Amino acid sequence: MNRERAGEYETPEYFTIGRILKTHGIRGEVILAPYRIVQDEILDFESVMIETDNKFEEIVISQIRPHKDRYIVLFEGFSDINECQDLIGKEIYADADSLSDEALIYLFLQQTEGIRVEDSEGKEIGVLTELMETSGHPVFVIETPGKKELMIPAVDEFIEEIDMDDKKLVLNPPEGIFEIYDI
Repeated sequence: MNRERAGEYETPEYFTIGRILKTHGIRGEVILAPYRIVQDEILDFESVMIETDNKFEEIVISQIRPHKDRYIVLFEGFSDINECQDLIGKEIYADADSLSDEALIYLFLQQTEGIRVEDSEGKEIGVLTELMETSGHPVFVIETPGKKELMIPAVDEFIEEIDMDDKKLVLNPPEGIFEIYDI
């Protein structure tokens, strides 16, 4: 997937990229669970955003290190366990410009409601309701006009176009897949 497919577009300013789960130790560190799509990129982030009182606030990352499938993070200005208690359970965000093309497209599809799905001939397939994580690859979950649930692997070979302005996903999966679902 690449950003060039979409042309010029308006993206949300920030995308959710993970959640702060709990404190770690007494020196102000927290455990961060990033989405798998940004798992490797997060080490390069100098800061992230959190939402406080309905506005985004930047917090600078002082230290970050891997810990199992998560990260231990120390944010600037947080030096003991009491100062970071309010961060527990908060989602963290990154601005669109700091994300790779692959992560941006994935997060756009995952976090944008009402994306219409069509086949390569312009026929309506339905609405994207979920981008489901699986152990192998993500799966598009699409609700058809007849209220059926259609699942199609979210792989490059099946994606013809992603139009972020019009909130439209055009798929070209293997022949016969729509017939399986009676579409």
